[in-house]
Amino acid sequence: MGPGPDSSFSTARKEAGSASDTVQRYARAEHWHQVSPGRHRRGSRLDVHYPYLSRRIASTRGGISLTALHSELAERGRQGSYSTLRDWARRCLHQPRRTPHKPSALPTARLATGWLTRRPSSLSEDEHR
Repeated sequence: MGPGPDSSFSTARKEAGSASDTVQRYARAEHWHQVSPGRHRRGSRLDVHYPYLSRRIASTRGGISLTALHSELAERGRQGSYSTLRDWARRCLHQPRRTPHKPSALPTARLATGWLTRRPSSLSEDEHR
């Protein structure tokens, strides 16, 4: 008697380290995205407003606030929350986050001790600062 139909699932399950129902879902699906939610981009209700939003952002060189955009969309008849617009902007506008400048590195304890214990006349100009 040859291997049963479940033997390939059990082999795949062992190799993948997944539950048998997960392996069976992948085996029965025609495309991977049918069983892998969240890995493909879903549309947004704001996608239909993208041309308008991108024109407004470009015309103000990015100087328009999301609050103003939300108000303008409301005037155009869109009923939606500010948080939806904020999340859409984070996801779709691809603006790099502004990171504050790192402060200069503090001197090491050994270096500070050297400054404090040496004669001021033996310090270089940079060490006087």
